[in-house]
Amino acid sequence: MLLEKLDIVNITPCIAYPEKIKVIASSSVELEDIIPYLGVTLKNKVRGINYNTNMKNLTFTLRQNRYTVHATKVAITTLDGLDQAKDCLEWIQNEINEAYSQKDKISPLTESTKNITPFELFKYTPKTNCGKCGEATCLAFVSKLCKQRIELSLCPTLQEKEYEMKKNKLIKILQESGHEIN
Repeated sequence: MLLEKLDIVNITPCIAYPEKIKVIASSSVELEDIIPYLGVTLKNKVRGINYNTNMKNLTFTLRQNRYTVHATKVAITTLDGLDQAKDCLEWIQNEINEAYSQKDKISPLTESTKNITPFELFKYTPKTNCGKCGEATCLAFVSKLCKQRIELSLCPTLQEKEYEMKKNKLIKILQESGHEIN
């Protein structure tokens, strides 16, 4: 067994679904080396799996929950409550330990499965270049967003009802590429 426990260190409302919660749990061990193997063992169990070699994380969806496994933590979004969070953390802990036990029998992922560019995100911005986010243009904003140097919530225009569909599309693209959305 590699991973003995995942301890919840943060609980916040989800941005996309405020009635749901997001949890972040710290790992009792470093997970970076097992993440490429986990991607292989989860392939037929989950959907939307993305391995990011630069960020050293693995993101996927199981049921309605989005998981991101980092080197030292696990984040899970769209949870109904703490009981579900604990069940999901127990499940991913078991999956990590299973991948660890299988690592000598499988080939790990070696390349990122999806990368995003600012231009992919730009089409879902308001394109107002209003500067309310602190950046000169919407393209500058999404350039930082791709590199996780700025939070999506810092664009007040995207929080308006008129841009809800664009914001939700941005959230989906970012999550699928391994970004955490706070």
